[in-house]
Amino acid sequence: MSRSGYADDKSKYVIKQITALGCHIDLLIADVTKPADVTEAMQKTTVPIVGIIQGAMVLRVSPSARCSRSAITLSVPDVCMAAPAKYP
Repeated sequence: MSRSGYADDKSKYVIKQITALGCHIDLLIADVTKPADVTEAMQKTTVPIVGIIQGAMVLRVSPSARCSRSAITLSVPDVCMAAPAKYP
């Protein structure tokens, strides 16, 4: 499930590789922060979904010259900020 879709070259490549292995992919577009989107997407699957893994991250952009060890080390609050699920 993706918020932005699967039309980009990287997504097409991954889909091609997975289907070449004989797997089926339901390409669903939904925003996990909107329960109605998730409910609708789950109703469109060809097999029941038993779980969702959400990938979230925190990006910090900084010139490498100013990049200190503390700037590249994640603290517990940093991880907790990205980790909570958006949909219960």
